[in-house]
Amino acid sequence: MNPKPVKAILLGVALFAFVLAGVQTRRAAALRQQALESAQRGATWLSALDIPLKDPGIPWIVSAIDGEYCHEPRVAQYVAQRFEEFDGRRDPIYAALRALALGRRDEAFEAFAKRWQKSLNKGDVVSAMAFAVYCDRMPRPDVVSRVMFSTTSEGYELTHQFLALQYMKQNGCLSPSEEKVLTLAARAIAEEQQRDPEFSDLWAERLASLLYGDYRRLVETSWIETLIAKQEPSGAWSDPRFPRRFYKTPENPHTTVLAVWALAEHSRACPF
Repeated sequence: MNPKPVKAILLGVALFAFVLAGVQTRRAAALRQQALESAQRGATWLSALDIPLKDPGIPWIVSAIDGEYCHEPRVAQYVAQRFEEFDGRRDPIYAALRALALGRRDEAFEAFAKRWQKSLNKGDVVSAMAFAVYCDRMPRPDVVSRVMFSTTSEGYELTHQFLALQYMKQNGCLSPSEEKVLTLAARAIAEEQQRDPEFSDLWAERLASLLYGDYRRLVETSWIETLIAKQEPSGAWSDPRFPRRFYKTPENPHTTVLAVWALAEHSRACPF
């Protein structure tokens, strides 16, 4: 075979691959910019909200975004002020998330431990999350282990289990074999997302959890595009089924902060 046509074909293939890579790079950069702008609109809406948040996960998520991408005193102040809304709540999760968000994990341990000892229900996933914040300071109860390492969790229980495992990993509480459960949970979240065609608060939570846990390889580009498309003109996100339990309007702070979190993680930039 004449080597000249072969070289020409190989050169053409290489050129096509180069052009395609350039197109994909530009598309990815454009999507990151879209994601950041969408997250900024959501963060503006959330920052201006003047109603009680009712869920300590919201200021904790803002603190997680701030700690990773912003490092802004004004954002830290917002987090501290919002956590004041939960003063007096006795459930250990309030103390744990507040200590984590405000960077006071060590100094708040004694107060947390007292609440933990008085807690009657240590066998649910929220209690597992609270324990995980201090897993390096206390013995692990069997009831917590059963929740933490379950392989049958679904929905919100699965995403909360995943976050609890993330806390445990950050605190050095997972053995190499136990870390495999974290990967299994991430895959289960991604599989649920693939089977779920309808946007919801849980849909946004799955996406944010995977990106926060740095399981980006499991995230489909179409999910980011869908999240951006579902933003309301106000800048918020809504799940008509979710807010009836907490808020009077479809525009939902919980869904919104999850969306902002996911888009901030995707763009790797501060939206506040």
